[in-house]
Amino acid sequence: MAFSTGAKLQELEAFLTELPQIKYATPSSSEYASLRETFTLNNKAVPLAITRPQNAEDVAKLVRYSVSNGIDITVRGGGHE
Repeated sequence: MAFSTGAKLQELEAFLTELPQIKYATPSSSEYASLRETFTLNNKAVPLAITRPQNAEDVAKLVRYSVSNGIDITVRGGGHE
């Protein structure tokens, strides 16, 4: 069964609600655009959500969730704040 982007986002938000230590932004969040910015001018990626885990345990939880729910992930770390 194929899920719509909206359904995947709703399920992801429900999952993240159970992990309040993981900050995240969705396309409707006010900080989403600024978090999405990169130093690559041709970046056309529009992620389902931007998560900001702070430790390896939370990264592992996000990866397991994403893999089991068919959500593509990209890792971006360090650098400019």
